Amino acid sequence: MSRKLYFALIMLSLIWGGSFYFFKILVTDFNPLVVAFLRSTFGAITLIALIPFFRKSFRGNIFFIPLFAVGILNTLIPWTLICFSEQKMTSNLASVLNATQPLWTMVLGILLFGIHSNRNQIIGLFIGFVGILILSDIHLSNVFSVDSLNFVAMLIATFCYGLATHITKRYLKEMSMFQISLGTLLVGSICSGGIVLFLEEPIQILTKISWHHIGALIGIGTFGSGIAYLLYFYLIQKGGPNFASISTYLVPVSAIFWGYILLNENISWRLIIGLVFILIGVYITNRKIQLNIPVKGIQKES
Repeated sequence: MSRKLYFALIMLSLIWGGSFYFFKILVTDFNPLVVAFLRSTFGAITLIALIPFFRKSFRGNIFFIPLFAVGILNTLIPWTLICFSEQKMTSNLASVLNATQPLWTMVLGILLFGIHSNRNQIIGLFIGFVGILILSDIHLSNVFSVDSLNFVAMLIATFCYGLATHITKRYLKEMSMFQISLGTLLVGSICSGGIVLFLEEPIQILTKISWHHIGALIGIGTFGSGIAYLLYFYLIQKGGPNFASISTYLVPVSAIFWGYILLNENISWRLIIGLVFILIGVYITNRKIQLNIPVKGIQKES
């Protein structure tokens, strides 16, 4: 793996580290589907503004059916479910459950997409997940005290993420990462927006939005969706689904980092030990990763 891929991985993790905080801000005043709509819309607007810089990215075929599927699986369903979960679940536990995406990615790859996982991947994923548990200090009493419906909803969200990564790699490999990012967000925005119109009056939504919400929407939409999606699909196309899914391991670490920088939270021994476990897991998982998916015709961005 090149240094560019690891740099993109770190940047993506830092951006997504604050997503659960922004979700918490928004779900207090909006229902989950509205949050999913606003996030995808802000992200799409960001990428539309960047079209002049990515004109060459629109050459080639657009595969509408798999792009629509990725839009549903990567935005509408998981973002709605995550917001639903965080109505009763702590953001800390939500981020831990979100880190199960690499497990779903690996399992789905083996069952549905003909990917052969080696022993390094399995061991690395296990070590990384242990690091996540150490960071969050989760006990059985914490897990089973959470409403079961919210718990299952969060797992379904991560399942959708895992499935979307493989569909992207298998069926959208000839599209540029900008086309995939913009198309995915447009699908999420249009579909969620259509449903929202049946549930709430647009004027009621607009009257609820304050400067506090706009700041959160910029954080989770402009950066967490628009810019982050460019990085995410770049990782999938250049590094593969398993490498891209490793970003979910680093998200809780970056969330704690932002807490220390912005909220003056202490860095405990648990953070250090958990960080070591996660980094070791990432390293082991990405040693000699071999995928049986041919990658041809991926356009280079310029």
